[in-house]
Amino acid sequence: MQSLYGCVMQISTLSEDEIVQLKSTLHALNDKRFMCGDCVNSHEGELLQKKQAQMACKVDAHEYGLHTIQDSNKTFLFKRCIGNYFNQHVLSWLSIYRSYEKGALPYSGGHQDQPNKAMDIISLIEESKNIDQIKRMEDQKRKMRSMPRGR
Repeated sequence: MQSLYGCVMQISTLSEDEIVQLKSTLHALNDKRFMCGDCVNSHEGELLQKKQAQMACKVDAHEYGLHTIQDSNKTFLFKRCIGNYFNQHVLSWLSIYRSYEKGALPYSGGHQDQPNKAMDIISLIEESKNIDQIKRMEDQKRKMRSMPRGR
């Protein structure tokens, strides 16, 4: 029996590489540890080399992966820093997504007239946004529980 992820991949117009680029870019935007420019600007010389080794910036960390991105259907494992997979084109899709949230479609016509790939990208961005919101809420709950209570 095929997994849900396998079924979705069969009908999706996005390749696995495109999904990885989308997810890693969205993840890097939410977690500044994976923004290469920030990392390089905040470290110098030997300290930068140590940080790059720690984050597996230039070489594969180990066969099982060092960094992960959790999806509702799958966990993506990265042997190198997620920042290596950052794609500038995703930023354009984020702009399109913000317009979509306000009711504008990426292409002329109605929902049925939109290219499947465009709607798959929008769905993936929306799912990523929802997962991030859930994580933030869980973090807030943890912080609230750890705060001292009473007088």
